[in-house]
Amino acid sequence: MKKLILLFSLITLFALAGCAKRLKPWNNPDLIKIEREDITVLLADITMWGYVKNKNGSKGVKFNIYFNEDGTSEIIVWPNGRIDSGWWDKSDPNATYCTWYKNLKGGNKDCWLLYKVIGSDRYEYYFLDGTIRGIINKTKPGYHM
Repeated sequence: MKKLILLFSLITLFALAGCAKRLKPWNNPDLIKIEREDITVLLADITMWGYVKNKNGSKGVKFNIYFNEDGTSEIIVWPNGRIDSGWWDKSDPNATYCTWYKNLKGGNKDCWLLYKVIGSDRYEYYFLDGTIRGIINKTKPGYHM
């Protein structure tokens, strides 16, 4: 009987944990929002390494992105090493920045919210609804593709 009660308690705890709302980035005290006005300085002549987060929270494809100060960009998506060129801007007033590439996603523009993790060199980028899209775990000035 004790084992059954313990098992039921564990199942209930896991169910409750799954239902708990995740903090939106704007409500998370561990994140600092990067403002649109600051993005030009941050993305001028920098290479970022990171990965996409899948909907289930698992680690998705890895990428390297170079942002040139003139608004052009280059991306490599792994594991295939597909290279694509495109652009970035801050044209959407609801987003930190937007990107679009010639071949990736049919050339469609995607806009993101960007947050820096306090006490870290890591950034997180989000869909406009606050759902996490990916992690940028390394940045370095210059072209490193």
